[in-house]
Amino acid sequence: MKTSLRRSLLALATGGALLLSGCAVVSGPASSSEPASAAKKDSIVIAISGAFSSLDQLDSGNLRSDGSVLGSIYSSLTRLNSSGELVGDLAEKWVATDAHTWTFTLRPGVTYTDGSALDASVVAWNIKRLKDHPDSPGATAQLVKNVAEATATDATTVTITTTTPDIDLPRKVAGIYYLQPKWAETHNTKLESLASGPYEIATYEPQKQVVLTANPKYSGTQPDIKKVTLRVVSDAATRLSGLKSGEIDAGFVIDPSDLNQLKSVKTLRTGAVDSNRVQVLRFNRDNPALADKRVREAINYAIDKDAITKTIYGGLVKPARTEVLSSLYEGYDSVTKAWPFDLKKAKELLAEAGYANGLDLELSVPKGAYVGAELAAPVLQSQLAEAGIKLTLTVTDRQVWLDRTFTDKAADLTWFGSADNSTVATDLLTFYGNTWSQTHGQVPEAYDAAVAAAKAADTKDAQLAQIKTAVTTAADDAYVVYLWPQPQTFAVNSSLNWKIRGDDYIWPAEISTK
Repeated sequence: MKTSLRRSLLALATGGALLLSGCAVVSGPASSSEPASAAKKDSIVIAISGAFSSLDQLDSGNLRSDGSVLGSIYSSLTRLNSSGELVGDLAEKWVATDAHTWTFTLRPGVTYTDGSALDASVVAWNIKRLKDHPDSPGATAQLVKNVAEATATDATTVTITTTTPDIDLPRKVAGIYYLQPKWAETHNTKLESLASGPYEIATYEPQKQVVLTANPKYSGTQPDIKKVTLRVVSDAATRLSGLKSGEIDAGFVIDPSDLNQLKSVKTLRTGAVDSNRVQVLRFNRDNPALADKRVREAINYAIDKDAITKTIYGGLVKPARTEVLSSLYEGYDSVTKAWPFDLKKAKELLAEAGYANGLDLELSVPKGAYVGAELAAPVLQSQLAEAGIKLTLTVTDRQVWLDRTFTDKAADLTWFGSADNSTVATDLLTFYGNTWSQTHGQVPEAYDAAVAAAKAADTKDAQLAQIKTAVTTAADDAYVVYLWPQPQTFAVNSSLNWKIRGDDYIWPAEISTK
């Protein structure tokens, strides 16, 4: 039975990454007539491409908007630092006491802004709350699917038992944030918050902006930036103008052509780093033509990805290998090769499948979700036409695109670039399996079996072996069109010390001023 998560992939669908020519690509300030601002900043504006949906992780979706706010105002047991390393937040340490049990020891003295304690009982209550809402539209509930129970053995110790071995649990809980239980009973958790993290909310306008201010009662190190405005700027031209003028201090998911324009602005640092997304086209196998493996292979052969990455992306990325895992995931295989471009082979396969006279298909593309997608889509359309495939492009706002992916009206091909909240490979692979509600038609049962075995593995070696089996099974089945890694493009004010993350989170507590 497929998981019913109407908005969960918004958490996973706005952003991908391979090598970016092997390393981060960054350009520093250059001479320009653009305005400069050398003053030390304690207030900044960050452009967010999508609106905010909720302050409650049961309903929240987009990692870059909702996830950035939740990670700034709430605490988690663990979290991933800007280098992608797992570190403690509430938890000082954690240990697997047996194959089904993890014990977390918490820092004492952590409180909410009203002075109430954030202790082990709060952690246990929140995990139970997530388990009690398995079909909530937010993606976070999926992180505790394998949890049997969370128990507070004392104020600073919480024990989490799992139904099967779960060696990734400490990484998964990095995506869970903790509400104050009594407060949550009497407040609208979608629109209100009681902070325990480095920031608290001054203003919450979901369609416009969220204003964060430093939380004076935070138990950790006070953030250097005291006021942060996360502003919804969905129009690329408006974002570009704001970055040039200095009205906006940082922006992400910037198309390479716009990035080139920003390189000459001396108040900005621009570039791209590896990300946790790979852009692909997902097949709707309910279309009989796409249920035929030969057609899926033909489409992969017909797209000249090398030409597109060199032109549209300016060499920031190379064609993706035949896997949906980027280099940021454990299990990424640097030995696999990209699917080759072979127009002759594509035509031969289409003819074998009975489509020598052509094939009509629709491709659905979301606006502003994936770097370069709207520029690359017409090129794909032209290349597929050379193979005899007439491709109709449907470009819509992200929410319209997203809603459609969950229905039986999904397009023949849909542009995706999924990522996992905590960069856990097994969870990302689940998004492409038969149990996921955006999978239309059947993918090989062997794929699901390998993913399930990887999740239940009790050693890292066993898990990696099953991940390799899943990735190989998928590639042999041509279960997606492998395009290219998504570059994590950015432009930030050059007065800010800020290590750009490979995932979608924007955590202002990681920013300081020069």
